[in-house]
Amino acid sequence: MKYTGIVRRLDSLGRIVIPREYRKMHKIKESDPLEIIALENGEILIKKVDLTAQLISCGAPMTDSLFEATGLGVMMSDCEKFLSGAGVQKNLFADTVLPNKVKNLIEDRKSFCGAGKDTGLESEFVCVAPVFCQDAFGALYLFSASSISGEDERLIKTVAKILGSVMQKY
Repeated sequence: MKYTGIVRRLDSLGRIVIPREYRKMHKIKESDPLEIIALENGEILIKKVDLTAQLISCGAPMTDSLFEATGLGVMMSDCEKFLSGAGVQKNLFADTVLPNKVKNLIEDRKSFCGAGKDTGLESEFVCVAPVFCQDAFGALYLFSASSISGEDERLIKTVAKILGSVMQKY
């Protein structure tokens, strides 16, 4: 096998620079998590961690539990689109792009509880709780035909905070 890669030298702190062309090609941005794997034959692999898959894996049991506890529709998103959920909204919102107002809430790490129309979401009432620790990963949502109780709002914020802590290790 012929390798045609770019050669880089290790600096005194053990760092290497991933060439810009490779970062662009693989959509690697600053602060993206990368996994480093040492193979038995001495090769080292560096691969980008798929945070969406991790968010779904870690968050699915939490959305199911929220649905059971509240009886309300529950959804989870990354920072761009809805990923999964429980209840009627699961089929209504799955894989749809988030409205800009919701993207801004996630980016600003601000919760919202009120009329769905105020966020651009098609629901009478919605509660949005961003999932973050140091980084923003997405959000959890409660959907209801009537107002959302303060208890349910506190519950979704707590679960979002826990999920953010779990996701920060990735």
